[in-house]
Amino acid sequence: MYSRRTKLEKYSGFYHSQSAGLDGSLPWLCELEAHRQRRVVTEKYWTKSAVLNREAMIWAKTELLCDKLADRATDGSLVRLQNALRAVTVDIVTEYFWNKPLG
Repeated sequence: MYSRRTKLEKYSGFYHSQSAGLDGSLPWLCELEAHRQRRVVTEKYWTKSAVLNREAMIWAKTELLCDKLADRATDGSLVRLQNALRAVTVDIVTEYFWNKPLG
């Protein structure tokens, strides 16, 4: 499924409903060939060594999310996991590429 040679395209109904006006940007591209052409620009960031160099930051963001979820669990608050996961993903990606989290 995650192979670069996959023939599986993303389900556009899901991605376009979540795009917040970012249709056509790399994460929301559903067409395989268009995605392949744009991915070339960011490939150096997704090598094993590049990701391993950022592992501590990724773990720190994940632990922060877990701490916030634990706090909510103790006070009985409901959490929309879709929003929580989206927020931590945006923080990880923006810090990964620009060394500054969005949130």
